[in-house]
Amino acid sequence: MNNSLEDQITVGVVELGQSPRPDVLSTFKEILGSNVKIIECGALDGLSQGDIKGFAPSIGDKVLVTRLLDGAEVKLNENKIIDRMKQCITRLEDQSKVIIIFCTGDFPELSSKNLLIKPSYIISSIVQILIPKGKIGLLIPTLEQAQQIESKWKREGITLHIESLSAYKEQNVEKVKEIAMRFQMASVDLIILDCMGYNAQLSEHIKRLTEIPVILSQTLIARIVSELL
Repeated sequence: MNNSLEDQITVGVVELGQSPRPDVLSTFKEILGSNVKIIECGALDGLSQGDIKGFAPSIGDKVLVTRLLDGAEVKLNENKIIDRMKQCITRLEDQSKVIIIFCTGDFPELSSKNLLIKPSYIISSIVQILIPKGKIGLLIPTLEQAQQIESKWKREGITLHIESLSAYKEQNVEKVKEIAMRFQMASVDLIILDCMGYNAQLSEHIKRLTEIPVILSQTLIARIVSELL
């Protein structure tokens, strides 16, 4: 593989929080390879703590969960952050061949003149092929998202079992064991870690505890993007 600067392919990444995000992109970069340059744009870049509070969700809003530069987890109202995500796409379009929305939300409002990767649609299509009927286990960052997640994944022949675990706070080993046990007791056919913030360590841990197939959103999308470049 030729790794000269002239041969590098640039990929843009739109993040919900603040960039850069080495905590989630290190594995992504490893899969894409050294000839791929990643340019990040965070929807909350350049905003003060006071500004960010203005994006907080109220009861009934669609909730997104992300991380700030200081490591703090923050919850956002999806409708309020869309314009900032659109601005990121516009900034990245002239610099990158492919743009990835680094979140598993649907975001039907987002589009680009370039190839725009929305993980939600890719993952749900793959799961529909793998599990046309059965029971799916979903791990999400907060149960405040449960209703919107049910709406996204529910289809004929499919039942859901939803658990929650923050992708950005220190993970309690005992809590992970409890979640794994509940997935196992629910007899799910497949577990989906439905957040781009979940990492390979968590995926392997749950897979080992449950002996049930696990889809890690982050690595699945990275491998698909690597085939497109």
